[in-house]
Amino acid sequence: MRPSVEAALAEGARQVLYSCLPLARINDTGNPVKWADEHRWLAEGESPYSPQRAKFNFDATPYAIEPCMSAVDKDVQTTVLWWGSNTGKTSAVFFNVLGFIVNDQPGGILWALKTDAQAEEISKKLIAPAIATTPNLSSKFAPPKSRDSTNTIRHKLFAGGSLSMIGTESVTGFRANRSPYVIGDEIDSWEGAVGDEGDPVGLLLRRADGFPRSVRMLASTGTVKGRSRIEYWYGRSDMRKWFVPCRKCGARQLIIFGQIRWPKGEPTKARWHCAECDVEHNDKQRQESVRHGEWRPTAPFTGIRGYWLNGFNSLMPPNKGYRDRLAQWAKEVSDASHAQDPREAKKVLVQTLFTETWQDDEDAKPEWELLAKRREKLDKLPRESVFLTAGVDVQQDRIEATVWSFGREETMVAWRHYVFQGDPRAPEVWGRLEAAMRLTFEREDGAHLAIRAVGVDTGYPTAQRMAYEFIRPRQARNWFALKGSSLPDAAIVIRPKRHSTVDKVALLTVGTNRAKGIIYDRATIQSPGPGFMRFSAELPEDWFTQLLAENSFPFYKNGVRHRQFTKDSNARNEALDCCVYATAAYVALGPLNFTAEDERLARAKEPQQPKQDAPRKVGFVGAGGWKI
Repeated sequence: MRPSVEAALAEGARQVLYSCLPLARINDTGNPVKWADEHRWLAEGESPYSPQRAKFNFDATPYAIEPCMSAVDKDVQTTVLWWGSNTGKTSAVFFNVLGFIVNDQPGGILWALKTDAQAEEISKKLIAPAIATTPNLSSKFAPPKSRDSTNTIRHKLFAGGSLSMIGTESVTGFRANRSPYVIGDEIDSWEGAVGDEGDPVGLLLRRADGFPRSVRMLASTGTVKGRSRIEYWYGRSDMRKWFVPCRKCGARQLIIFGQIRWPKGEPTKARWHCAECDVEHNDKQRQESVRHGEWRPTAPFTGIRGYWLNGFNSLMPPNKGYRDRLAQWAKEVSDASHAQDPREAKKVLVQTLFTETWQDDEDAKPEWELLAKRREKLDKLPRESVFLTAGVDVQQDRIEATVWSFGREETMVAWRHYVFQGDPRAPEVWGRLEAAMRLTFEREDGAHLAIRAVGVDTGYPTAQRMAYEFIRPRQARNWFALKGSSLPDAAIVIRPKRHSTVDKVALLTVGTNRAKGIIYDRATIQSPGPGFMRFSAELPEDWFTQLLAENSFPFYKNGVRHRQFTKDSNARNEALDCCVYATAAYVALGPLNFTAEDERLARAKEPQQPKQDAPRKVGFVGAGGWKI
């Protein structure tokens, strides 16, 4: 039976009332904490301490009070929560802020998760029961209608505003919602980009532009180091942490796993120990310390307030079968080492309990300070040097080049780094580069080494034609034109197909990820031996920061693990790029006879000019002695 015209008009009037209620109703005297204390109720089963409907309080989440206030602080642009599991960010922070907005500052609320399905599940299981249980909210939200497309599971009307819950996989969800209040939930699980629109976190925050009383909140557990959004945003904040007091000496500190100890094989006897006086705390004493904790910033405040809280601060009851939380955590950590897949089991604990980002040992970035301390005063090339190559990186206002030596067992020496200031479109700058590449260098035994190959970056757009013109007549002297591969698992060097050239220049493709992986692996070797790197004292300190400027993260293709390298947008990595190109030039020389070359150099004892080699045959270039 079709509804009457009067009924339709009445329904339309109701929607207008709920979405356009005059802002004169706003009560600006409260805050989320006060609202929660006065009005918030927990639905049946929502409280871990009682199966019945119960009045909300902050006893189980004392650390949630300040983040609730931060969300509506006029001096805070964005509030970031990097919290572990079972710490109550959704119930104790997000929902209390939401309740305050609905009651005191009504307007559009946009709550974003990874998918529409997740948004619908949160709405059904958490939001709807919480609204129904709290009279202060249920009286303001419009009752859902089965045929009402404007009031659905993921889009709820309330007096003066609406709550929209969206998945970030859709561009439409962002474009259709412009709201003063935005929440990004579990942002580390979101896809890398929304269609062609870019980073979804940036799109979400943009939705609140132009609202002077906007609220922006981002929250998540971490994922992979160097790729974690929450780690990035927390790093831009004042980096607050929850410091708790010791029951004996009163020293304030973080509860970290390194201070939780238990006798071997007896996780039920786990205790948290004070970092200062080493007094032990049982789980009740740990909880009491957590309740008396306080947030302390560890970085300057620049508009973003960040809160880091690991799972060891949880005041929730332990899981079934455990006496207390300390015993549960100790058992979980012990079991992870003996799990069917220990790596994945440990990864879960690191990300959700320790509240850290995961990094495999092979993905850990070497420390540039350690390499810089290994610089040596080298008047002559070390005896193990056999072949010299150079990598050339082209920038807007300069050309940079690094000369590396390669020896048996894959040893390397960073010998010289040059910076040629000037417009790379000018022949004069390239002339200075060539003069440096024609130098020969004396080895400790009196032999003289010339640079056998030069790998040149041809990817800089405005200087590309000049690079081709310069390299073309020098290809016979092993000057290689290089471009990076778009494939993350490409081999170090792949030659072009037969007769495939650009401006009569054979353009070699470089697998930059593979090359960088080898370089980083070599950089972790701390003692002389196969793969060891040595560094000349002439290299400045910032050269080392550039060499290790990027982070790696794992990815899998056809079941095979690979590494992808990325850098921060403002980080300089010219030294790393030069090393990649020098390595590519070395590999492009093809399989090399170290013994024969070393013997020839030892006999020569006089400067040797670079050999005028004929162009090599086209085809795939292998690893050139590198173990990959």
